[in-house]
Amino acid sequence: QTTRAVDVACGTGQGSVYLAEKLDEVLGVDVSPEMIKEAVRQPHPNNIKYLVSAAEKLPCADSSVDIVFSNMAVHWFNREVFFSEVQRVLKPGGVLALSMFTNAGRETPTDVGTDVREKFSTAEAAFVEA
Repeated sequence: QTTRAVDVACGTGQGSVYLAEKLDEVLGVDVSPEMIKEAVRQPHPNNIKYLVSAAEKLPCADSSVDIVFSNMAVHWFNREVFFSEVQRVLKPGGVLALSMFTNAGRETPTDVGTDVREKFSTAEAAFVEA
């Protein structure tokens, strides 16, 4: 079974190259044509394809991706639209992997309801203590 990942806001493709070492197919997308040109110019394995695309409109079929990955970019996205897109393209059991800066290890989401914010804080506290 082929494993597929999408590296969203891939920039110059560093994350895409790492993913390509572990997975069968990687699609690196970035809204910037200049970044995609640079990613293509960089040495990379032939199991990576690069395309210009916004995070909010991924060029993937429904339920076709095992991993959606984004490194240090989710704060630039329209998150409501992006997360809907992630749900659309991920296979059942697929993984969304995001990395981002936090406020010295503490982050409080501001665009969610109180109940979700409390669950987030509880989970974060358990993670930080571990």
